[in-house]
Parts: sequence; C-alpha cells; structure tokens
Amino acid sequence: MKILVCTDGSEQSKAILEEASRVVEEHNPEEVVILHVYQSSVPPYFGEYISKDRLEYLKKLEEKQNEEVSEILTEVLETLKKKNIKARTFMQQGVPSEIIAKVALEEEFDMIVVCSEGRGGLRKIVRRIRDVSSKQDKKQDKTKTTLIPALFLRRKES
Repeated sequence: MKILVCTDGSEQSKAILEEASRVVEEHNPEEVVILHVYQSSVPPYFGEYISKDRLEYLKKLEEKQNEEVSEILTEVLETLKKKNIKARTFMQQGVPSEIIAKVALEEEFDMIVVCSEGRGGLRKIVRRIRDVSSKQDKKQDKTKTTLIPALFLRRKES
C-alpha cells in the first residue's frame, strides 16, 4: 500500500499530521510520501510588471515560506521515524489540487490523506483527481474511472 499525505503548511494541517501518522501506522504501508504543494508568490508573467524591489521582496518571502514548510516536513519525518514508518517528503510548485491529483495518479497511490481544514480547496482536489483520472483512462482506452480513496481529517475541537 502507498499512502500520500498532503499538507499545506497551515496551522490546521500541522495539527492533523499527528492523526495522519496514526492512520499511516494502522495501514502499515510500503511507502509514505508527505507532499507539500505551494503556489509561487510571483507568477512568471508578473516579473515585468512590478518593481525590482517588490519582486525581490516576494522571492524572499517565498523562500522563507519554503524554509518553514521544509522544517514542518522534517518534523513529520521524525515523528514517523519514531514510529518505525519510512517516509519521504516532496515539495512542488503549482496549483495544489492539480499537483496532488497528478502525483496521486502518476505514482499510483492507494490512499490520499488530506486535512479537511486549512487553506481550502478540498472540492478542487476531489474534482481534479476525478478529471485527471478520467483523462488518463481515456488515453489508456479504459472504460472506467480510476478511484483513489481519500481520507479527510478534521482537527479535534478542544
């Protein structure tokens, strides 16, 4: 079994990662990937329309955010390692719902674990998985849609 655990770096998704590690532990997967998808602070076409100082500021902000996320991913790996769960992390720039769907389908994950709160876009993720899998099925001349179970975790109320 291969499990994809998605995090957006939000406080809600950080809180959910402990619960996600319990889910992973219960399923005893062969592979666990912790995926973080980030959107660039500076769209490629924007560079020529904003000042050099502003562009530099946005790039530094993006670097700082990526460093913070890298620290979060390292913490998650350490938590899983303590539970004898082997995992790897993966960061990619792009539209989260598209990248999650693409990675989940291309790498043939058996389950996706996502925080039901955070920075949003759950409906988009579900739609993208359906859309991307349908496109892949058409390319492969399959008549059925590929399904990947998705587990949406919600933070417990204090």
